[in-house]
Amino acid sequence: MKHTQDSQVSIINDYSEWCDETIEAEKTTKVVNSERRVTGGLDDEPWDLSLIEGDSDVHDQVRQMVEDLDAWRRGELAWSDMTASMIIEGEPGTGKTFLASQIAKCIGENRSIITSYAEWQGSKDGHLGNFLAAMKNSFNEAIESKPSFLFIDEIDSFGSRSTGGDSNSGYHRKAVNGFLAQMDMNRLEGVIVIGACNDISGMDHAILRDGRFDEHLRMELPGPGAIAKMIEGPLEGIVDADHIMEISRVLTGTTPADIQGAIRKMKSECRRKKVTFCPDELVRRILPPADLRESIWRRVSLHECGHAIVCKALGLGEVKRVLMRSDGSGYAISRPSINEYLIEDLDANIAHLMAGRAAEELFLGNSSGGAGGSARSDIARANQIALSIEVKLGLGGQGHLYFDLKDAEWHRDKEIKSRVKSRIRDGLQQSRAILERYKSVLDEMARDLVKERILSGERLNHWLSRVGDKEPFSTHGMTPDILINKLKDCKIRFRNAEITADARSASRSVGLVLIPLLRIGWKYGQKRTMPDGAPDLMTACAEGLDSISTSLPEHSIIPVRKLLDFSNHLSVGPDFSMIENLIDSGKATRELSEIARLAQLQINIESISQGAD
Repeated sequence: MKHTQDSQVSIINDYSEWCDETIEAEKTTKVVNSERRVTGGLDDEPWDLSLIEGDSDVHDQVRQMVEDLDAWRRGELAWSDMTASMIIEGEPGTGKTFLASQIAKCIGENRSIITSYAEWQGSKDGHLGNFLAAMKNSFNEAIESKPSFLFIDEIDSFGSRSTGGDSNSGYHRKAVNGFLAQMDMNRLEGVIVIGACNDISGMDHAILRDGRFDEHLRMELPGPGAIAKMIEGPLEGIVDADHIMEISRVLTGTTPADIQGAIRKMKSECRRKKVTFCPDELVRRILPPADLRESIWRRVSLHECGHAIVCKALGLGEVKRVLMRSDGSGYAISRPSINEYLIEDLDANIAHLMAGRAAEELFLGNSSGGAGGSARSDIARANQIALSIEVKLGLGGQGHLYFDLKDAEWHRDKEIKSRVKSRIRDGLQQSRAILERYKSVLDEMARDLVKERILSGERLNHWLSRVGDKEPFSTHGMTPDILINKLKDCKIRFRNAEITADARSASRSVGLVLIPLLRIGWKYGQKRTMPDGAPDLMTACAEGLDSISTSLPEHSIIPVRKLLDFSNHLSVGPDFSMIENLIDSGKATRELSEIARLAQLQINIESISQGAD
């Protein structure tokens, strides 16, 4: 039997590791220049912020930055009092580059430099020297044109200097270092810098830190109001206002690029065929096939609302928005709460990630592949957390060891693979247990999402107010039915006299199997307690089962008398006083008897089913 870890673990928060550089913030005197900072013969009229259309947090922040830049050029605001840089993250087609063009119209094309990583790399032959020269030229042009605006698209192409190792890693490292040298906001006084990307997660932390890019905001897909403004111009004179709003509601969750592209193509087709533009045909082209539409929307709405409900129930943060895309996908956006990165916090995050699939299974009896498919999918992120617990954070069965395992490596280790699989399965079952309690809320909320396409503000709060705050969360989300399934999946067998049985069948003997598992789990597990401070017996049993399952070869046979003797040996010491008191009083036996009862019931039902025609 091997130790999994001590009862108290000092958690090393590797998320606080930013990068190998430290920026020394220069002390600047906040002096407002009384002279106007105007170059190139700028007029005295304030810039027209109404040219920057949009009602998202990103648009609000951009308007504020432009307004502050206008105040700076007039000598009304110190540069040190401004937020002058931000990164906008968002999927392709959400309007990031369109927003850049709006800023250029607002402050002037002649003082707006719109470029990209690809443009720098495409300079001449793409040699590193040419790349760095092109990048430097863009920054110098912005400085010479100030007050000015520099927009850098595809900024996530820089990646991170901490990853790689291939033949191109030297190129990328030098490219990042060159960019860091240019992104000195003290040198860039008078220039607002905005970077745009699809996925911020792989970027070098030195690029993201304050002092280079002060704000990191996500460009979300537009809601009905924004879509209505987007299409009312192209459809003016073709569709009345009421129909515009109905189309906008149906198209919520579609990227601006897709909507505008579909309108252009359909108008062109109508001119070619000399037919009248039909709004219903436009909707038909963007939405899923009519015969699948309702079933797809039902599944997606359950999936996304499941995420939102579990997030609220586990106190993981404020749910800001739940959206269902018109093409049959969706997302739930939340603002994560700050926590201590305890094992409970990490396991709760796994449960949250698996909640979409749990909701599908709860109502539809099966699950789609929507939870997987990419490195940013629910399943991928759940795997990343579960793997980190085992091999990076010192909180799993490997104790305090750290392994830098890649995806292609860790699944070869049967013990680690078993623990990761078990933890994710437990998260799925925990989220399902929560959704069972709020089944009616999930059902009604999902139907409302299908109708509205987006839930936010008061409408979202209406539904989530019916969900309890910060419900107690056991490390494994352990309930009797979850523990029964763990016993059923266990490959270890137990022998008593001449009888050998699987773990589920053997669990019907509380004294010979479940009590020893309880002691083993308390010794080698996390010593979890309930809200009242009492030991979490179900979780301890599960951890005992995990300990022996991962310590012994698959299909090992354990004599139950030896198991009992070994557990008695472990139970000596002050750490076991609470457990032994519960065992001596009979309370532990009464609680664990529920496991034995359910195991017998499940076996009986399976027997009847197998005997049926």
